[in-house]
Amino acid sequence: MLIEFSVRNFLSFKELQTFSMVASSDDSRVNENTFNIGKYDLLKGALIYGANASGKTNLIKAIHIFRLFVLYSYSSLNKDMIRSFIPFELNVESEKEPCFFEIVFIFKEFQYRYGFEVKRGKILSEWLFAKEYKKAKSQEKRIFIRDESKKGQKFEYGALFKRVLKQKDVDLDENVLLLSKWGLDKGMAQDIRKWFESLGSYVDVVNNEVIKSGYNLAERICMEEKYKEKVLKLFNSIDINIKDIVSQKIENESFGPFSGYVRKEDNNRKQNKISITSIHNQYDKAGNIVGVKEFDFLQNESNGTIKLFNFMFPIINSLEEGNVLLIDEFDNRVHPLVLSHVWKMYNSKKTNPNNAQLIITAHNTFLLDKDFTRRDQVWFVSKNLREESSIYSLSEYKARKENNYQKQYLEGRFNAIPYISNLDSYYHE
Repeated sequence: MLIEFSVRNFLSFKELQTFSMVASSDDSRVNENTFNIGKYDLLKGALIYGANASGKTNLIKAIHIFRLFVLYSYSSLNKDMIRSFIPFELNVESEKEPCFFEIVFIFKEFQYRYGFEVKRGKILSEWLFAKEYKKAKSQEKRIFIRDESKKGQKFEYGALFKRVLKQKDVDLDENVLLLSKWGLDKGMAQDIRKWFESLGSYVDVVNNEVIKSGYNLAERICMEEKYKEKVLKLFNSIDINIKDIVSQKIENESFGPFSGYVRKEDNNRKQNKISITSIHNQYDKAGNIVGVKEFDFLQNESNGTIKLFNFMFPIINSLEEGNVLLIDEFDNRVHPLVLSHVWKMYNSKKTNPNNAQLIITAHNTFLLDKDFTRRDQVWFVSKNLREESSIYSLSEYKARKENNYQKQYLEGRFNAIPYISNLDSYYHE
């Protein structure tokens, strides 16, 4: 479970910003939208609003890159990822300073606090602490601390994993996370790695991760009938009348025209292909079903339907496993009622019994409704005149529960909206 994430000096975030999933003292929808774990009451979802270029995507991107670096810095992918850590460059001092990241989360019996600082392709510091969250008087214990010194990298270890970790820091490159290397072991290291693997983060609607999730769902439909049933049930619940879906792996190595999902492996030398066919009822003049019609799914279904299909795998998986899912601009190409349907699935004991957490950025204000969204579930991102992004919660504002938050947001009561100048000046000669 995600508790909080902090970032400083990364992209548009110059100062330290903390995004929290800890519920406030608000007593609305406690049984549906929150859940208890240890000493925490956590939120099942969060909505992030803000103007274009305010920094919403940068927050999701910070978590996304943080996750990837933990998983793959000890791999051949490191060189490309290390370049992604870009400081706030609109200030002559901050552009010389390191990027800072820290996350607090719970997995199995431990609460973890992990973070690192990176500057110009070099890790300056790294730390990991843990405590048994179920024990009321449990204290946070150091697993390891890594710092830069004049003599090179300096490591300090807690007693629990001192012997194991000392073997890992030998010849550890300055651009490789100790956690990334240690995460290949079993026990606590493997648990931490599993949590980061389960964290789903989708930065935009056309990136490779989204296409990969579509492939994964198509592949799962090939193997398990129950997954097809779940997809059809979800489609039908949002008024997309697809009667059946047929998913088929393409075994030949033809590289000609192909409509379907493609996943490249073995340094892009091998292509795994899956075709998707959607089946609709066909009707006569009187409206009676007389047969079925097959369509190429990716060629004939709407962009919104294809997007929903691509995200169904991470949505179904997170709800079943109780994982965290982050999606940037999920409302793009999605009807407001469909968006609210997915949001309500997470904020429900019945459809989200495992307490999965959904975090999305959006422009559509339909979800700013007190009937199904708590005030502490709404976050805003705004930029100041120096183009520095800051994040803050609606719960920080003194507002009555009966207020119309959607109306107040569009009126600019919470900032985080674009300020449109007089359009007459655009045409003035």
